[in-house]
Amino acid sequence: MAGSSAGGLAAMVWVDYVRSKAKTNNVFGIIDSGIFLDAADFKTHEHLFVLRIMNIFKIADVESSPPVPDCIKANPNSHYKCMFAE
Repeated sequence: MAGSSAGGLAAMVWVDYVRSKAKTNNVFGIIDSGIFLDAADFKTHEHLFVLRIMNIFKIADVESSPPVPDCIKANPNSHYKCMFAE
């Protein structure tokens, strides 16, 4: 799997899941610029990207079948954090 920007984020989040479903362990992820940080907007000082990720997480219903179970367990009240490559 490979991706850049949002595709890189998707590759990072889903590569372990895809590997677990594949008939081979030869599934790898190549991530190019797929890093989104939990940082405040320089003008408004709001964490707008966090709000977007939280909404995407709810809409996609990722919680019912999380792609990164270990991250979900580590963040029981903040599952959306599993979408940040920090």
